[in-house]
Amino acid sequence: MIRQRLYLQIYLTIIAALALTVLTTSLVFSRLGSEDRPSATAISLAQRAVAQALPPDTATASEQAVVLAEIAHGLNVELALFDANGVLIATDQIEGRADWTIEETDLHNGPSGLFIMADGRMVAARVPFPRLGGIRALVLILATTAIAVGAASYPLVRRMTGRLERLQRAVERIGGGDLATRADIQGRDEIAALAHSFNDAADRIEALVDAHRVLLANASHELRTPLSRIRLGIELFRDTGATTRLETVEMDIAQLDQLIDEILTLSRLDAAPAALDADIDLLGLVAEECADAGVSVTGQPAVIRGNRDLLRRLVRNLVTNAEKHGAHPIEVEITQKSGETTLSVRDAGKGIPIADREKVFERFFRGRDRQNVDGYGLGLALVRQIAEAHGGHVEIADGKGSMIVVTFADHLHHNEDKPVFTAARRFAGE
Repeated sequence: MIRQRLYLQIYLTIIAALALTVLTTSLVFSRLGSEDRPSATAISLAQRAVAQALPPDTATASEQAVVLAEIAHGLNVELALFDANGVLIATDQIEGRADWTIEETDLHNGPSGLFIMADGRMVAARVPFPRLGGIRALVLILATTAIAVGAASYPLVRRMTGRLERLQRAVERIGGGDLATRADIQGRDEIAALAHSFNDAADRIEALVDAHRVLLANASHELRTPLSRIRLGIELFRDTGATTRLETVEMDIAQLDQLIDEILTLSRLDAAPAALDADIDLLGLVAEECADAGVSVTGQPAVIRGNRDLLRRLVRNLVTNAEKHGAHPIEVEITQKSGETTLSVRDAGKGIPIADREKVFERFFRGRDRQNVDGYGLGLALVRQIAEAHGGHVEIADGKGSMIVVTFADHLHHNEDKPVFTAARRFAGE
């Protein structure tokens, strides 16, 4: 299979455009040139008429100019009379034209001709280009050439750039997380080779990501078995009196179990879209999660189509993050505005540095001043992934302390007839 070079295609396109320009211009000029035949006839008639009607050289210049004017007017030509030395005697203008010399008898100002009479006098005749007609002819040439070149080169250029645009869209889709995207391979040039290389790279990326997901899911799952055995061993040793050590081990196991659970959840969300199959009372769910922590919840009842377990994890991680890295009081609020429902969690801590506001949502990120705080840096990363799985987004708002806002759009439905109330009090028995 012969490979076609991209530079050669571009070069040939330019050459073809230039050739088409020359051809179009030649056709237009040949068309305009064919209109010069009546001009040649008029010049010939004018010269004959002058030879027959012009008075002898002994006549005054004015008398000769009158004859020239009559003939010029009748044939729509310009006439000039010169002596044998090329000195202007008279023109078709009665008062004469001192600006017309013998050198003007050329094609710069229109078809022309020079006739030498028997007595040596020379008669110059020319048919001038109409000034407006010349401009129109030039515009016609340029417009015709531009249209022809543009129409002929567009399909060629569009074919090359269209393939680049399709390749660009494929790159953007795979960059957005659609690892199954592949580029269409068309042609045998560098663009086709680039598309082929892109597909090979996408295959490798997808294989590596899939292998990573499988490894992560399997490793997290397999770690559950030894943890269960360790728990069983702790229960057997509980009667030995080493209560403090056993409690420390149990806390470590609980943290490790939480880490495994979060890794599994992230792995599942990476592997496949979450099942959003339930209408969930968002305010009720938030209130249930916040009741044990003594966190107040205010807002309006709202219903979201989503996954109950994932939303519970989202709320739990937000409250836990506020407790670990912030300070009480912690306030949770649900609001509706412009078709969106927001869940905000605010604490009275010192807040999150501006430089870290995006980094805190990255996996395993921990701020410099949070290295001694329990956790693995997955809580807020999981919050963002759960929010995005529900078609929402999460951000950190400005203000005193730290305020994390999760926004759900469109698919949330709320009941504005119900009053605003503090949900946590309901679960406290008030």
